[in-house]
This record gives sequence, structure tokens and C-alpha cells, in this order.
Amino acid sequence: LLAIPLVVLPLVTYGRKVRKLSRQAQDTLAASAAFAQERLGAVSTVQSNVQEDASRKDFAGATSLAFGMAAKRTLARAVLTAAIIFVSLGAIVVLLWYGASEVMAGNLTGGTLSQFLIYAILAASSLGQLSEVWGEIQLAAGAAKRISELLDEVPAIAAPAAPLPLPAPPLGKVSLEKVSFTYPTRPDTKALEAISFDVKPGETVAIVGPSGAGKTTVFALIQRFFDPQSGSVKVDGLDIRRADPLKLRERIAVVPQETVIFSEGL
Repeated sequence: LLAIPLVVLPLVTYGRKVRKLSRQAQDTLAASAAFAQERLGAVSTVQSNVQEDASRKDFAGATSLAFGMAAKRTLARAVLTAAIIFVSLGAIVVLLWYGASEVMAGNLTGGTLSQFLIYAILAASSLGQLSEVWGEIQLAAGAAKRISELLDEVPAIAAPAAPLPLPAPPLGKVSLEKVSFTYPTRPDTKALEAISFDVKPGETVAIVGPSGAGKTTVFALIQRFFDPQSGSVKVDGLDIRRADPLKLRERIAVVPQETVIFSEGL
């Protein structure tokens, strides 16, 4: 019983270090994989700029860093397991030494010593297994922390508390009224400024212009991937900020410029 706190203490304190190293190992591994995916996805650009050797060296460095962090994580887990086993077996040795002294002094019988020795062996083996399980938990906790952060993210675009229904059946009317919008990554550059137009039911309208004129931005606003800083976007006469985004997007058919092929049907 006295040895149990000595076992639990490193589990709690050193286990935090194992979790931290596990998170760092996951981050470095993800960075190396993202680097490889980026370079392979743009391999023609890499070859056009004769960056094969530089990319190879950078990837080797990223991989080496990920390997080093994984080695540190493994070492920390091994130290944790070794410490638990050492303390557990040390408790058995102390118990055996003290019990033998008591038996020789006539204060304890050999049967009682054997009984406590069996108890100590069972407890030590159980605590040794606990260290293994706890190490696995810390590894999983470090890897899952980033997932938890992503799951806790609150989307900027959400349905209102009491969304209004869109007219039924759909009318097919779209209107923008003095819409101005800037992307969060470029707050000083306006993608759209005081844009207004109406698309009537059954009408075909083409929006043309050079790259960067805001054509894609208009459709992103109509699907409410973003909200304009000023003005309003209306579909079938209803401001889309007052409707459920899922219901809104169900009414819009999109043919993207670049085709995306999924492994399974959507």
C-alpha cells in the first residue's frame, strides 16, 4: 500500500510529458506529410523551377524531425514504464527484506510472509500493466488533442436561432443589394464594393470579368459560405442570413470549374 503512491506519482507527472511529446510527434509527422503532398501535387511546378534537390532536402529534414520527436516520445514512454516496474519490484524487495528480518526475530511467521509476498507480487504486476495502459492513454490523448480542438471550433456561418423558411415552391430569384465584402485574409482589399443586381425567375445571367474581379466571391456569398460586411443577399426574396444555410444550399445546383472525383458517391 505504501508503494502505490510512489507508482501513481510518476504516472501523473511524467505522463503529462508523454502526452506533450505525443502531440509534438503528431504535429511534426503531419507537417512532413503535408509537405510531401504539396510538392507532389505541384510536381510540374517543382520541376519547372528545378527544385527537386531542394525539395528532397527539405522533406528529408522534415522527416528527420518527425522521427526525432517520435524517438523522444518512445523514450519518455519507456522511462515511464521502467520507473513503474522499478518501484513495483523495489517494493517487493523491501517487503521481502523486512519480512525476513521479522521472521528471524520471531515476530512473523513464514506463512504470513509468504502471504504478503504473494499480495505484493500481484499488486506489482497489476501496476506494471497499469503503466503500459496509461502510456497508451497518454499517446492517444496527445494525438486526439488536435482533433478535439477542431471539433470545438465554432463555425462563423451558422443558422439563426429561429430560421425563417424559404418560399415553397422555389421561385429561382436572386438579388444582391449594395453588397461589399472583404476576405478575412485580405482585410484591406475589397473583393466586392456596393454590388447590386437582380436575377429574375427563369432568367439566365452570366457574370464575366478578369481573374480576381469577384465572380467566385459572388457565388460564395449566394451559398452563404461568407457573410458580406454590408448589404444583403436575398434568395426568393428572403435575406439568406435569416434562413437555414442547409435549406438554402439545397436549392442551389453548382457545376464547379474544377471537377472533384470522390472515391464514393455523395
